[in-house]
Order: sequence, then C-alpha cells, then structure tokens
Amino acid sequence: MTTMLLAATTDGVLDDVGAAAAWTLASLLLFAVGFVIIDVLTPGHLRTQIRDNINAAVLVSAKMLAVAAIVFVSVWTAPDELGDGIVYAASQALWSLGVSVLAFLGLDRLIPGGIRNVVNEPSFSPRVLVAGAAELAVALTAAVALS
Repeated sequence: MTTMLLAATTDGVLDDVGAAAAWTLASLLLFAVGFVIIDVLTPGHLRTQIRDNINAAVLVSAKMLAVAAIVFVSVWTAPDELGDGIVYAASQALWSLGVSVLAFLGLDRLIPGGIRNVVNEPSFSPRVLVAGAAELAVALTAAVALS
C-alpha cells in the first residue's frame, strides 16, 4: 500500500515538474520573441545599448514587463491539458505581441520625434516613458481582451 501511494505521489510530482518546465520554456521563448521584436523595431543593437543608454534600458524593461503581462494572462487562462494549454497560450501571446507591434508603430508616427529613434539619444528622453507606458497598456489590453 505504501509503495502504491509513493508511486502515485511521485508520478504526480514528476508530471507537475514536467508541466512547469514546459511552461517555463514556452515563457522564456516568448520573452526572447519580445526582445527581438523591440530590437527589430528600433535602430541599433539593443544588447549593447542597454548597457549605458537609459532610453534603451527603459524601453526594453517596459517591453519585458509587457511580455510578462501577456504571458501571465495567457498561461492563467490556458486550458488545463498541457499541450492544448501551451498552444493556446503561445497563440494568444503571439497575437498580443503583434498588436503591440502595431501600437508601437502607430505611436512612432503620433508622438513628435517618434519613439523608434529614442534609443539612440544619449540623454534621457521623456518620450521613452510614453513608449514604455504604451507598451504596458497595449499588452494588458490585448492579453485581457483575448482571455
């Protein structure tokens, strides 16, 4: 009896660890996609710019928080079955990221001086705060709208 109970408990734990690992991997891939998106949308190489450029650091930080919000809502609302859940969460997250790209490009046209080139400015620009807030607002709205 004890052996059966231990085996059942161990199987449940292994299933949970496997599911957590799959969700973590899917989430990390979505974070990478978010970083690549903002890197493609802005001039220069963000990995080097975030070392000493406050504008690049703020914009990347806002994008990572936006992706975190998207991933959180996507995972939270995903179906319980692991395979279906990951497919659902990934498709919802990719859709939300696509919406955020369109919003970013739209804001770039609306804000005087744009926001794409703010990462190249050597000193702090208030425009980066607008861009960062927009990233978060659009991500939250898109993620919740699909849930």
